[in-house]
Amino acid sequence: MNRILASIAAVALGLCAFAQSQLSTTEKANPNDDTFIDMAVSAGKQAKAAGEKPCGTVVILNGAWKATGTPSATATAEENAISKSRLKSLKGARVYTVFEPTTRALVALTKAGADAVYYAVTSDDAVEAGIYKQEEYIPSDSATIPAIWVDYIPALDLMSK
Repeated sequence: MNRILASIAAVALGLCAFAQSQLSTTEKANPNDDTFIDMAVSAGKQAKAAGEKPCGTVVILNGAWKATGTPSATATAEENAISKSRLKSLKGARVYTVFEPTTRALVALTKAGADAVYYAVTSDDAVEAGIYKQEEYIPSDSATIPAIWVDYIPALDLMSK
């Protein structure tokens, strides 16, 4: 039992260091949606500072961080996170991203086999802020992954200039 608790604590501490946020004792032992979406927001801040779209994505499998992605000239943050995960399949994985995934990102996540994607900023807000164009949210029969909104106010800061 002590090994399990130590392993959970080690993973949570690693998540805290990566996300550059302060976690409570409870979150260290049992990270939650806010912990993971905060990691995506931290990646989005890094992308914004580098002059990219302020998007960040993390792949979580069995409660543990597997990869982080930010957008590039040729791929979405989600596509880069999938690639960096080096997993053959994302079956069982939850993906956390700042903005509601575009159709392209949803199709990639569906093909990779992710169980669900969680986001903090809606497509309407992303379009209104000029992050994405409305055309990037055209529905597709190829995208069948559940997309779940998470109420995480700090993500809204990424939309400011």
